[in-house]
Amino acid sequence: MNWYKFLFSKIQIDSGYEINLIKDIMGVFSLLENKEGVGIFESPLINGEKWIYFTPKAAEIKVFKTIIKHHNGLECDAPPKYWNKNDWTSQNSLVVGENKVIELIK
Repeated sequence: MNWYKFLFSKIQIDSGYEINLIKDIMGVFSLLENKEGVGIFESPLINGEKWIYFTPKAAEIKVFKTIIKHHNGLECDAPPKYWNKNDWTSQNSLVVGENKVIELIK
């Protein structure tokens, strides 16, 4: 099982597209019977863009697979715990999921 990621552009974020999609993803998550291992993280970039990461369990869910494919998602490793290893306040955020999935990031 693999992690997947895709990039939200600054335009997508500024236009509200990103927040609306995240709200839809939260809605789907709330309906899941088994939430174990399902998590979505965000990793901001300095230029205002954001990487969105799907745990392997999240990437197995049909609607999330569709979202990943629609946004040209890429297979990847788990995101690092901190997007800037020299700044402990730069922790990547769990956007959707139960807190215990935070243990899945490096």
